[in-house]
Amino acid sequence: MTAAPGNGWPVSESQAAWLHQSENDGLFTWMRGPNGETVVGYVPATGTLKTISNSSLNEPRIDRGGRYIGLTLTPGNKLVVWDWQTDTTPWSTTGDPGIPFGHNASLRRRWVDVDWNMNWPSEFTMLTSDVPNSGVHLGGPAPGTLIHGNGNWIQHPANLDDQWALFLAYDSLYPTGSSWLAPGGMILVTPNGQRRLLGHPYNTTSNYRYLSFAKFSPDGKYVLFTSDMNGSGRSDVFLAELPVKGGPDTTPPTVSFSAPANGATVSGAAVTVSA
Repeated sequence: MTAAPGNGWPVSESQAAWLHQSENDGLFTWMRGPNGETVVGYVPATGTLKTISNSSLNEPRIDRGGRYIGLTLTPGNKLVVWDWQTDTTPWSTTGDPGIPFGHNASLRRRWVDVDWNMNWPSEFTMLTSDVPNSGVHLGGPAPGTLIHGNGNWIQHPANLDDQWALFLAYDSLYPTGSSWLAPGGMILVTPNGQRRLLGHPYNTTSNYRYLSFAKFSPDGKYVLFTSDMNGSGRSDVFLAELPVKGGPDTTPPTVSFSAPANGATVSGAAVTVSA
């Protein structure tokens, strides 16, 4: 636990909802009220607070890289991208009837979601925060139509499409039909097509406040979720550990030189080394 830079806390906010933050707590976003019309972007290092308002705003979703904030416009779940740095809205999908934006997983320069407007079963989708009109389908099936996505895990792969996102259905114990991906399970996905099943929350509650809504820890080692464990009458908190394939690599590397030979004396502007 290291202190975030700056002295920007506390912030007085009586109706903060949909709180998200970027890597290293660089940029925070929240909405004033669960269905408010004002979204806040705040950098605690400098104490700089900016707002954007629209009567149709809902669900801000941050780019974990710390510059862009995706805003849902209702009805229709359209996307408006807010560039907090320049305080502009460089692009939106308001004229596009396609990919919806909401309940998505927020990654670095990526928002991964499920297109519930498609014919059953739905497919995963992706939008790139700094690329206009970048919505693409990633294939399916998804784990459901009413889904929750999470991208709290801060990742730095060489290819940003190798980042993992977490999805699960929340409308029932599991969606009806046989073509869903691991019905009712918590699914880890990447835009590059990786799919992993972590487990099943077995949450039967219909109370929105107690739905599973699983979330990564920022280091990707754990997933936190709630469940009534198939009708137990209470909602408990569970922590699942993500298995690491093969475990950590603790073997130091070895190097063998073939040229120059051991003990040889070399000179010149360029010497060839083989290892």
